Amino acid sequence: MRGRQYVPCQVRLCRVRRRNAPDPSKRYQIDQKLVWAEQQLQYAQREKLVAEERQMKQLIADCNLIKEEMDLIEAVRKDAAQTVSIEHASPR
Repeated sequence: MRGRQYVPCQVRLCRVRRRNAPDPSKRYQIDQKLVWAEQQLQYAQREKLVAEERQMKQLIADCNLIKEEMDLIEAVRKDAAQTVSIEHASPR
């Protein structure tokens, strides 16, 4: 595709993101993985395993990011369940 710029389809991208969205009901899985990764990080630091230490730090960061995404999903669901009413002020 010489001379053309590729622009991904936004609709398709949204569908892919929804499919990959973390499920807040499975937060316990992320919590378990986080505990494991923190234990492995301590071991890697103790044994001076630099590559493993870097991998565990990245995994911990990923777990924390997923937990933040779960918090946002829960907040959106809570907001969506609220009833909103708009009252117009009477004209003067």
